[in-house]
Amino acid sequence: MPPSSSSASSAVASSSAVASSSAVASSEGASAEVASSGPERRRYAPRRPREVRRAQILDAAARLIAEHGWRGMTMARVADEAQVAKSVSYAIFESQAGLQRAVMLRAQEVTRDRVARALAAGRAADGIAAALGTGLTVYLEGVAREPEISRLVLLPIEDAPESVREAIRDGRERVRREILSVIEDRLGRAATSEAGTAERAAGLDTELIAHLVRDNAEHLARLLLTDPGTFTPRRLAGSIAMITRFVREG
Repeated sequence: MPPSSSSASSAVASSSAVASSSAVASSEGASAEVASSGPERRRYAPRRPREVRRAQILDAAARLIAEHGWRGMTMARVADEAQVAKSVSYAIFESQAGLQRAVMLRAQEVTRDRVARALAAGRAADGIAAALGTGLTVYLEGVAREPEISRLVLLPIEDAPESVREAIRDGRERVRREILSVIEDRLGRAATSEAGTAERAAGLDTELIAHLVRDNAEHLARLLLTDPGTFTPRRLAGSIAMITRFVREG
């Protein structure tokens, strides 16, 4: 006997209710899943001491200057490179000009420290050839350890502000005078301990030698920065020391 129309209607209604309940449950489940995941949160770098942040920002700025020039070092780019909020850079350096000054001051500090250690090693070495080789090794190893900050001083950056160019010129002259002091000290010590040295050294132009030592050290450092796979600190310094010994001993 065929089912009555009322029975069919009840079945349809029951089926619709089940489907509706499933759809609602599915929708609620999806909503709950979305709600649990929530909006994606921006990830910030962990909190660090101010001096650590300062060094981190200066390193990032030096990399950007080496790659994009001084004009390419914007506060937004630096913040992105250092993975900090831009407000952190402003809180520490106040302005882009302030950050530029800080970068150059750090470059000068690093260079002064590097040169001081190299000259101290040269003074302590036994003999002029050893002094040259040892001093150059210490200097070039310092360049290799901090290539980004070294590029600011050693490699030309066309859009560098005049204040930066002047600071580099003053720093190079100061290095030349310090090298001159070491040369005169080494020659004086050699004159008192090696027979005939005073006579041979009498005609030496120590000022010119100081220029040559500084300029050649800078040139070797540029080779190291532009082709580090080929020119290592020990290769460069060792070759110069060997040439010096060869010239001295004939």
